[in-house]
Amino acid sequence: MKIPCSNCNQRLEIPEELAGQTIECPACKASLTVPTPEPASPPTPQVQVTPPQAARPQAPTPKRKTASAPKAASPRQSKSLPHKLTIAAVTIAAVVVLILFLKGGESEKTVSAWEEYKAASEAEGWKYGLKDYIGEIPPDDENFCMAKPFSGYLITQEIGAEPIYLNPIIKEQFDAVMNLSLSVRRARKNNSTDWGNFAKQLRSEANRTRDKNKLMLVKGNNEEILKKYFKQFEGFIGDLREATQRPKHYFPVPYENGMNTALPHLARLKGVTQFLRESSMFKLSRSGADEAMEDARLMFRLYKVAKNESTLIGQLVRIAIGSISALTFEEGQKQGGWSDTHLAEWNKFFKMNENGFKEMERAFQFERVLMIYTIESMMNGTMRSFDESAAGSQEGQSLEGSITNRSKELNEKDMIYFDSQMKQLITLAREASETGRINQNEIANLTNSTNSKAKEQNHILTGMLFPALPGTLEKEEKLMNQFSAARRR
Repeated sequence: MKIPCSNCNQRLEIPEELAGQTIECPACKASLTVPTPEPASPPTPQVQVTPPQAARPQAPTPKRKTASAPKAASPRQSKSLPHKLTIAAVTIAAVVVLILFLKGGESEKTVSAWEEYKAASEAEGWKYGLKDYIGEIPPDDENFCMAKPFSGYLITQEIGAEPIYLNPIIKEQFDAVMNLSLSVRRARKNNSTDWGNFAKQLRSEANRTRDKNKLMLVKGNNEEILKKYFKQFEGFIGDLREATQRPKHYFPVPYENGMNTALPHLARLKGVTQFLRESSMFKLSRSGADEAMEDARLMFRLYKVAKNESTLIGQLVRIAIGSISALTFEEGQKQGGWSDTHLAEWNKFFKMNENGFKEMERAFQFERVLMIYTIESMMNGTMRSFDESAAGSQEGQSLEGSITNRSKELNEKDMIYFDSQMKQLITLAREASETGRINQNEIANLTNSTNSKAKEQNHILTGMLFPALPGTLEKEEKLMNQFSAARRR
């Protein structure tokens, strides 16, 4: 029979003949009484008739066995349910503790100071995606920038590589036309152009270069030279006017290159505006006010294109275009060439754009995100150093060295400080947009305190990237004053 020990619960195999006797447990040495098994119910008697059988010899009576220690059950058989549950509970607890320990270790390794700061900033509503500040991307057939001549400056650019122009033939034609233009700055005095002096300048340039086309151009008197000079741009101006039939404007840029992104179209925007000023003033001086106003309208459109730019340098180009436009208006006013209808158009342009601080706020937001994206990419090794012109300069070398040669912890502290100062600058731009003027004292205090702390705490990135930014608000205010003055004339 099998019975459990009343002391240790060990199951024991006991011979039935020891029933009623006291034995010692081989496991715990405790004494226990072997129970007497209940007798089985006798079977129901049955009468059976059997044939007589031969008598068999009687088996000898077995001898009584002496009492011996009972035999313990095998380990698999002897484990009790409570014992098994205890082992399972301990095992599960150990696994849980190990998992929690590992998860805690991973959390400490992956959540950096910058990530914590960024998560808190996002909870406050600050964004860190480049696409958040790019704006609407119109269909190509509605996009001014996708038509000639500016489609010649559409590019593709792999990270760390030089830009590749998608329409090289259009670009070549665009460049060829712009290379024909000559600034009349030297022929302009007190915002009035001396066209005779400009004709002399054209002759001098042709003789200096010995270019056959330019030499043919300067044959004749001053008036003939000037007419031939401006006539060579008629096809180009026609392309611009055709492009203005497209109602929207967005210049696609490969911003995944960060601060390394090529922006060759911006210089062309400013250059074309400068040429349009000269073309407009020449036509106005020859009693062609309507033709002059057509060129002015092209300037208005280029201002809108630049206004849609995401980068800060794009907004600085907008400011330059706006200033050139205002000077064009003033020079025309001196000549008395604008009609009342033209003056109304000019007034509408100045009024619609008399507060550009909103554009500056958006540009600061984009610049903040673009710089942080660049620094993070260089830290992670997913972006190469800045372009050769920057890397070859002392500033470029210092910036690159600061990112790649410093510890991640120092770079992150620098990023946190830079981002916090940019937030303050953005707040000042937002306030200027609401009031129409900048707070000079607060801008000066922010600039000085940022520069001082950057030097004090070795925030090299902030010290190099931030100082020039606040001054751009002053440039915006200067343009706004220029527009306001033009409206009063």
